[in-house]
Amino acid sequence: TTDYRAAAVHMGKDWEPGRNLVIDGRPATGSTDSGEPGDGNATIVGRSTTGMRIRVTASRPGWLLVGSNYDPGWTASIDGEPTPIHHANIAFMSIRLTAGEHAVVLRYRPYGLTLGWAVTAVGVVLTSLLALRRPSRLRVVPE
Repeated sequence: TTDYRAAAVHMGKDWEPGRNLVIDGRPATGSTDSGEPGDGNATIVGRSTTGMRIRVTASRPGWLLVGSNYDPGWTASIDGEPTPIHHANIAFMSIRLTAGEHAVVLRYRPYGLTLGWAVTAVGVVLTSLLALRRPSRLRVVPE
């Protein structure tokens, strides 16, 4: 679980959202001793209600900060390979990248959606079976 109080401490008065990153409640560690951000560029090349595609060029390993709200329903891939998504700056998402050019794909599928479709499918099948079932013959039994 994320310790949001620890993240709030790291995001004190000197915190700059464009320079400082808190990942999963702890300050992000860089790939260099300088702690300075590297040169890079990220461009959203496709967006829909269920995801986005981002083209990224990074001069060195680092983090891609995505300004969408973190939710367990998000999945990510870098160059077609699944990769974890981390909480960043308490509410957002971040993905660890290596240096170079990358195609990042984010997809959103809410947890309840799959469960909802499964329950609906079972309900439709059971209702159909009941509707197709032959009515049983009624017998009148004398008293």
